[in-house]
Amino acid sequence: MKRLKFALCAMFLTVCVIAADAQVYYNGEKLGTSRLQGNKVGNLFGAYITVGLAPANSAKVVEGETAETVITENKPVFTIRFESKKDSIFSNSANIDGFVLMKLHEKNNSRRLRTGKYGIVAGVQTGVAQKDVVPISIEENEEEDGVFTIKPKEELEKGEYAFYYIGKDIKQPKVYDFCIKKK
Repeated sequence: MKRLKFALCAMFLTVCVIAADAQVYYNGEKLGTSRLQGNKVGNLFGAYITVGLAPANSAKVVEGETAETVITENKPVFTIRFESKKDSIFSNSANIDGFVLMKLHEKNNSRRLRTGKYGIVAGVQTGVAQKDVVPISIEENEEEDGVFTIKPKEELEKGEYAFYYIGKDIKQPKVYDFCIKKK
């Protein structure tokens, strides 16, 4: 009986440790995550009709119509912790430079992260759309190693946003997303 209690207690603690492994926080609560569910290509017809003068656009589709985390302030403050051994993104604090805050675009009950343009005038542009990147300030916590405070440099408008990792050699199957709704 003691072994069963010990085993149950050990399982409970393991589940608690795994659940507490979130790495992006807002007001001390972990920021929700959403998976990337594939790619969409838009404006193919426009690119075809204009023989490539109007570009075709590509975007990654973010799961769900809206983020779980709803924020009512215009300049929220986030914390990122680098301490996880399970997630390679959060195993090295040098990866902080790979995080960007992106404005997501809502279309047809989905959210999209723009990732490229293709056309004669636009050429081939891959990676995140720079006009969707929200400028942020990043400050390292002097008292705690691997902990950073992130603030947008400008007030955020109503809409969907996500932290997205664009660093090299690490695959990012999810985004850390939130929704800004004004009071």
